[in-house]
Parts: sequence; C-alpha cells; structure tokens
Amino acid sequence: MKGENSIADFMEEEQFRHLQKMTALGRLAGGVAHDFNNILQGIFGLCDMVLMGGVDAEEQLQCVQDIRDEAHRGGELTRQLLSFSRNDAEVFSAVDLFQLISVQQKMLQRLLGKQVHLDFSESTPVPLVSAVASQIEQVVMNLCVNARDAMPDGGRVGLVLSEVCFDERTVPDVPGASAGRYVCVCVSDVGTGMSDDVRERLFEPFFTTKERDKGTGLGLAMVFDIVEKHRGWMEVSSVVGQGSVFSLFFPVADSSEGIV
Repeated sequence: MKGENSIADFMEEEQFRHLQKMTALGRLAGGVAHDFNNILQGIFGLCDMVLMGGVDAEEQLQCVQDIRDEAHRGGELTRQLLSFSRNDAEVFSAVDLFQLISVQQKMLQRLLGKQVHLDFSESTPVPLVSAVASQIEQVVMNLCVNARDAMPDGGRVGLVLSEVCFDERTVPDVPGASAGRYVCVCVSDVGTGMSDDVRERLFEPFFTTKERDKGTGLGLAMVFDIVEKHRGWMEVSSVVGQGSVFSLFFPVADSSEGIV
C-alpha cells in the first residue's frame, strides 16, 4: 500500500511538472510570436521600399541584406522555441552590447516609424556582458516597440548603455540584485506614462493596456524572464503624462567566456 502511494505521488508530481513545462512553453510561444511579428513588420517595410521604387541599385542591395538579417533573427527565435521544447541548455558568451545594438539599430528605427526618433548611445565604452545575444535583441526590440506604442503622436526613444558598480552598501533593494559590475541598458520614452496600479502589474503574463489586436500581454513578461535568466534585474520608473524609463542590469562577463 505504501509503495502504491509512492508511485501515485510520483505520477502526480510528474504530471504537475509536465503541466508547468507546457504552461511555460505556451508563454514562450506567445512571446516568440509577438517578437516574430515585429520582425515581419520590418521585412514588409523593406519589401515595400523596393517594390514602390524610388531607391537606387545600391539601396536595393542594402534592403535585401537587411531582409536577410531580419530572416536570420526570425530563425534565432524559432531556434529558441525548439531548444526550450527539447530542454536544451542556452549558451552564454561574452557579448558586446554596443556592437549588438548598433547592428540592430536600423531595424529598430524602421519598427519605430518616422514619427519616433531612436537616440542610441553609450555614456562611456562599456565592458562585455555574459549573455545570449539573440535574447538581448528580443529584450531591446520589445522595450523599443512598447516605447513607440506609448507615444501615439510620436516622440523620442532614448537607448543608453553605461557601466555601474555596486557593493554591499549600495546594491539596490531589488529582488535578484547583488553586488558586482553591471552594464545598464536604459530605455526611455516621453509617452503617456503609467499609473502605480499599471506598473505593479507590468510583468504579469497576458496583462496589457493595449487594444486586443495590438498586444498579447507577453512582451514584458518575456523581458522579465530573460533578464532574470541572465542573473540581472530591472527597475522601472514612470510618471503619467511624462513617460517611462526601463533600466536593465546585466552582469559583466568573466574573462574566460568566449566573445560574440
């Protein structure tokens, strides 16, 4: 009888774990679909530029190269979903965030549109971080698109990199925060801002203030999960009518990690 109970308990535990994994997979799939849609917007925009004419041969070639880059990013998103379903380990390496975002900058500007200006800079040269490059691209894309949506009449998105150091006395009182060297990725907008109630629910899966066909409520939940997996944390400040600031902290890479 005791053995039967043990088997039953084991089966229940396995079923619970399977349910947890399927729930997480559903969240990941929704987030990937959200990011993939952003990539497709960029590809469609490039195709329209070529089809409507008005660009010379050199610009057409650049458009084709950009389309190829966007397709590559789509492939990376699909790979992440497949890796999760097979429970593959994610490979972290030393990533140059300034170089990574510089390459991504043109695509980000296309997603933001003509009414929104992307202002990207680094306060001083920043060190490499320990990261999965494709996931950092997802994070930056999601935050920039959310900033755009918070400014329906246009505006400016600020994207700034800086190095920060915390010791035991200065480390923020934030879950997941710890002493050490970090690169801060700060994304700001001058949009509608958020109330305290909205900010408290910001990272809940499926919570969104957008219209039904314009948001899944998974973008920021995915951002939160990715930052947490990178042993980092996030801080958010916002004033209604004045905009929002998202500050993400990623640990500086160990010197033994390979560079991407």
